[in-house]
Amino acid sequence: MTARSAWGRRWGILAVLGVAGLALALLIHLPKRTPGYMDAYYHLTIAERIAGGQGFTEPFVWNYLDVPADIPHPSHLYWAPLPSILAAGAIRLLGDSYNAASLPFILCAAALPLLTYGLARRLGASVPEAAVSGVLVPLAGFYAAYWTSPDSFAPFALAGCGALWLMSQAHESRWRALAAGLCAGLGHLARPDGVLLIAVGLLWAAWAGASGRAPRGRALRAALWMVAGYAAVVGPWFARNWAVAGSPLAGGGLSALFLRDYDELYAARHIPTLADYLAWGVGNILASKLSALVSNLALLVGALLVVLAAPAAWGLWAARRDTRLWPALTFGALLLLAMSLAFTFPGVRGSFFHSAGALVPLAFAAVFPGLRAGVAWASARRGWNPAQAYRVFAVALVAMALAVSGMLYARAIGGRGPAVAPWNARYDAYPLVARWLDAHAEPADRVLVGDPAAFYYYSGRECAAIPSDGMDGLRFVQAKYRVRYLVLEYNHPRFLDGVYRGEETPEGWVARQVFHDSLGEKVVVYEMAQER
Repeated sequence: MTARSAWGRRWGILAVLGVAGLALALLIHLPKRTPGYMDAYYHLTIAERIAGGQGFTEPFVWNYLDVPADIPHPSHLYWAPLPSILAAGAIRLLGDSYNAASLPFILCAAALPLLTYGLARRLGASVPEAAVSGVLVPLAGFYAAYWTSPDSFAPFALAGCGALWLMSQAHESRWRALAAGLCAGLGHLARPDGVLLIAVGLLWAAWAGASGRAPRGRALRAALWMVAGYAAVVGPWFARNWAVAGSPLAGGGLSALFLRDYDELYAARHIPTLADYLAWGVGNILASKLSALVSNLALLVGALLVVLAAPAAWGLWAARRDTRLWPALTFGALLLLAMSLAFTFPGVRGSFFHSAGALVPLAFAAVFPGLRAGVAWASARRGWNPAQAYRVFAVALVAMALAVSGMLYARAIGGRGPAVAPWNARYDAYPLVARWLDAHAEPADRVLVGDPAAFYYYSGRECAAIPSDGMDGLRFVQAKYRVRYLVLEYNHPRFLDGVYRGEETPEGWVARQVFHDSLGEKVVVYEMAQER
């Protein structure tokens, strides 16, 4: 085969894989007609405000860690802004709709097979193996339903995995070092824990210089180019944070270090402190972190469709001496420790799930090299025909992976039994409540509700999250933000159990209307006496 024909074949494979990736991304997005969950509603709502000229402002309060002075207030002091920026650009170009806002994320998801294919080839996979690995990534377990959502999943996976691979070669070229820094910056704009990416890059450069892998001068220059690329991306955002919050790294998210329960994220009267955390006791602290570690490891297994976890682990272990993998493995270890031992409760409730997406392409790239190594090991001990055994196991694994992926995707979109509504019906009651308020309340009347981002998306009405710290916290929020109505749903803070069941009614509260959500559970609209 001539060099020209080989080049043409290579580009032909990439073109086919790109088309396949886009088709899969569109296919998994097609059943979704709504954002479906709080994070996506948040990014989409802020994107609409950015596109409409209202800037990075939040017309609701969804947590109280940064003590918002009023509504609206500066946005993205907990989450990072890239998803909202991407969605806002799409809205400006294509119009204000969920599908239009989702287009950048569909394209990011469509690019993941190409990235996975390249990684798999470098790990020793054949062209067909690498192509199958690439096609499986959009179907990756728990991630399949989320890749195309207006959220950080696909952008962080693309930027994070790209950064980690480029970092391993940063000392070879200043352009690769700069590209690694740019990707790390984009990763940080997508996820607050993306700061680990540039930390890993600097650690890698320091190791390369100290170990003799690269001359120290070249390693230092690589580190500087990475920092330059990173700073070029995040610098403007750090300046914005400094202007609105007095710190380049907004402090709202850092308070989550001291949570003793996830519900404390929504406490209005008490910001978690180190003293409170230590007073919780060593036993409780250690138990929570061990539980988080186990949960996060289980999530990684689920992301690999369960059946691919063992060959992926074997493939990564077999390639452990390949230093090109070390930045990714270091990032994976740091992320697991940070989301289990530091940001324990946010980590278990979604943060680790979001950020671990950057490891998914590499894990899938290692599946077939790992399967080949495992079959060779077993064949030597059991007398199998290695080639024949490999074909049987490969076909069986792909078939099982597709079956598991289909099941997980169907559960995510279709709902999980009587407890979790289908994706498109999870917030069916909010439009009903919004129309009732439009008919019976003043436009300026604010609302306490379970999911403020989703409620604002459907109502356009300023709102705040129901606080978790009892009636004192609720009255505090009601007075601070001049709230008149409460929307009480099946999922509500524990201190309102009696109110929800109708066993008690706080003084001055009047139940104005009752609706039912898609699962048949009641949704009660209360008018509350104004606190003075």
